[in-house]
Amino acid sequence: MKRDMELVIKILKEVEEKDSIEPFNLRMSDEGYDDDLVMYHLILMSEAGLIETFELTTLGGSNVMVKRLTWDGHEFLDAARNDSVMSKAKEIAKQKGAELSSLPLMVVKDLLLATTKSWFGL
Repeated sequence: MKRDMELVIKILKEVEEKDSIEPFNLRMSDEGYDDDLVMYHLILMSEAGLIETFELTTLGGSNVMVKRLTWDGHEFLDAARNDSVMSKAKEIAKQKGAELSSLPLMVVKDLLLATTKSWFGL
């Protein structure tokens, strides 16, 4: 499976909107995303330190439960939230011959932060 940065951002927004501190299943089939693809991204995001998760394994298979966003997850989401900043970051990546979704997470985060800083003249 390929990593999809757009899906990562959508997942971060979904987790942020959750009103409970109880672990939960995240399903995005109503948005056209397969459960396995979402679970794969949850695992990747946990490995990257964006969210905390735990895996439940039963006779019926395994499931990834989401606990919460981490500090880094909030920081990344705050940098990616502004559509103008995201569009500019995509434009910069394209000028360099790359798609934003194909760049390493840390490069995407740095690019978003740099774009945000330049937005405010910092």
